[in-house]
Amino acid sequence: MYRRIRDSQRGAVEQLVLPEKLRESVKTALHNDSGHLGLERTVQMIRERFHWPRMFQEIKAWCEQCERCCLRKTPTAGVKAPLVSIHSSAPMELVCVDFLTLERSKGGIENVLIVTDHFSRYAQAYPTKDQKANTVARVLWKNFFCRFGFPAKLHADQGRNFESAVVKELCKCTGITKTHTTPYHPQGNGTTERFNRTLMNMLGTLEPHLKPRWHEYVDAMTHAYNCTRHDSTGYTPYYLMFGRHPRLLVDLIFGLQTTNEPCEYSEYVQTLHDCLSQAYAQANQTSHQAKGQQKKYYDQRAKSQVFNPGDRVLVKVCHVEGRQKLGDKWEPRPYIVVKKQPSIPVYVVRSENGNTERVVHRNLLTQCMFLPVDRAGGMTRGEVEPDTEENMEDTENMEMENTEDMGEQAGEESDRVEDLEVDNPEDNVEKCVPGTINGQCEHTELEEVDTETGRVSEGEEGHLTARGTSLPPRPNVPRRNAPRNRRPPKKLSCELGVVESEEDRQKIERGWKLWQRAKARRAAGHM
Repeated sequence: MYRRIRDSQRGAVEQLVLPEKLRESVKTALHNDSGHLGLERTVQMIRERFHWPRMFQEIKAWCEQCERCCLRKTPTAGVKAPLVSIHSSAPMELVCVDFLTLERSKGGIENVLIVTDHFSRYAQAYPTKDQKANTVARVLWKNFFCRFGFPAKLHADQGRNFESAVVKELCKCTGITKTHTTPYHPQGNGTTERFNRTLMNMLGTLEPHLKPRWHEYVDAMTHAYNCTRHDSTGYTPYYLMFGRHPRLLVDLIFGLQTTNEPCEYSEYVQTLHDCLSQAYAQANQTSHQAKGQQKKYYDQRAKSQVFNPGDRVLVKVCHVEGRQKLGDKWEPRPYIVVKKQPSIPVYVVRSENGNTERVVHRNLLTQCMFLPVDRAGGMTRGEVEPDTEENMEDTENMEMENTEDMGEQAGEESDRVEDLEVDNPEDNVEKCVPGTINGQCEHTELEEVDTETGRVSEGEEGHLTARGTSLPPRPNVPRRNAPRNRRPPKKLSCELGVVESEEDRQKIERGWKLWQRAKARRAAGHM
């Protein structure tokens, strides 16, 4: 059976009303074997050739549950967790560390250990030859802790050097609480990451002949950064850290006054206390306002989607080596959500076999749409929910002639084409009746398979043969007069070949056999 529609570009188009057992083969051929194109392109290719009830819902479910599409393609843009900021209220309350890797200089140095105070934004940069744990511990102890004191918390990523036993022992001996970000989520250490970019831009402005010795200018550039006002606090990091404004070389050259008048110790301490108290309060207020604005603009591009315990998710592939432009973007092994951390978008997930448990940020997770292995065998991918009274309003209803009349009216009903609703409301469907010439519907009945004519043939299950663009003319055979008072057609299920009872099935089979015989006799000129 074919359905004729009119397309704005192709004109009259015939769609084969596809039986249910062949739909999976069509979806596999036009999606899986055609480059895994998107939903719109897949629907377009299938609609140009085939038709069946609720085809859009089935194709959509097929594309969403395609394993290769889930592992390779990027999810919907903007699906990420809302911004959650880290707060601190005093200097040395939280110190963040990270490594910055640059080009190798003449001295063999290519790494910079960045140490940033989260509250004041005061930064220190220490060039190193390697990123070993012993190097980290030695630089922190000699160059930072012994000069500025011990912070309350030390925040870093989950690199092996920062999570090593020697660094943990150093924190334990000095009473420092060690915290870390989630894996492959540098936004969790945003203060240090932002200074890394600033320092790279500053070093990048060096003259070309000075860049091979960039490590000699790190200290001067870092001091210049600390002496400039920060937008998030409204003060210079140097002032919030030491309670006084720095003296620069230009101040000495032009004789600018940068220090206060001489006074007693007690007066100086009281003045320093009052000034710092006011500066800290103002910096806290300005910082909260800045973080509020950042969260406002960030959340405008974020779509919150919370996972619940038991949900199946995929983890983003982050650690890749070499060229991986064709590699999958998501790990092939699904995980099960165990729990969500309170107040932060971080989840504990466990592999389906239960061997691995990980802590992952929400931005590195996506919902797993394809079925697990133990369930895939018992279900059909792309399967949609059965029709109900509510969704039947949007479902096309196919009308077939009553099977009791199929044998009696085989000759006269073979030319009849049922009027079908258009799957796309914008399509213009030509309603065909027996004898219509402009509609050219004499050959649109359900033909028997014949590969010689180029029509759709059905051999082995799952194999389709494309039909030709032209159809052979129907022989001009006299027809019997059809009775005018025919009983109304009996509505069956929307899917071809699916009936409500075994009795109806037997009637359809008997009518189908009689209809084939009548067609053969008519073709041979016996009717």
